[in-house]
Amino acid sequence: MQIKATLMKSTELGLSLSMIVVLALAACGGGGASETHIVTTQLSGTNGDMSKYLGSWVSGCGISFRMQNLTLVGTDGVINEFSLTAISGVNAQGTFTANTFYNSTSCSGTAAQTTGNVSLQYASNVYITDQTPFYAGSADRINLGATGSVSATPYNIGFRSNFSQFQLTSANSNFYSGNLIYTKR
Repeated sequence: MQIKATLMKSTELGLSLSMIVVLALAACGGGGASETHIVTTQLSGTNGDMSKYLGSWVSGCGISFRMQNLTLVGTDGVINEFSLTAISGVNAQGTFTANTFYNSTSCSGTAAQTTGNVSLQYASNVYITDQTPFYAGSADRINLGATGSVSATPYNIGFRSNFSQFQLTSANSNFYSGNLIYTKR
């Protein structure tokens, strides 16, 4: 079983952008030489067409690991939302909301909300290679940050299903079945 923890980082607006890539737990089989990988998910990039990002996007329930001084202090459920309302060239802007269900990995009960302004800037199209055996195609390399911030972090966004869903991963990570899937409302 592969487990990735998301450490919380603060931005100027107090929005924890690292929560955007909160990863769910994913069971992974052992990678023996006889294992066959079949592409099960075709991903697409927008090639800079930022109109594909417009709208409201909601993730499924993911799991976040609360860390304090590099020690695990809790496991929470998270449902993230993007509402992207404006585009200009290769830029999209809107809001990001993290709904955190403390000590509830099933995302049930009352959620605490963290909201802030967010901007995405298209950087390039990236090819999904054999390093991600169950995924193929392309993705957008975007720079994601708080609106007005001087710093942004590179991420890859791969769209599925006629641009009605996407997965997001850090620029140096592969797509995998544990990535949150965002669905357009």
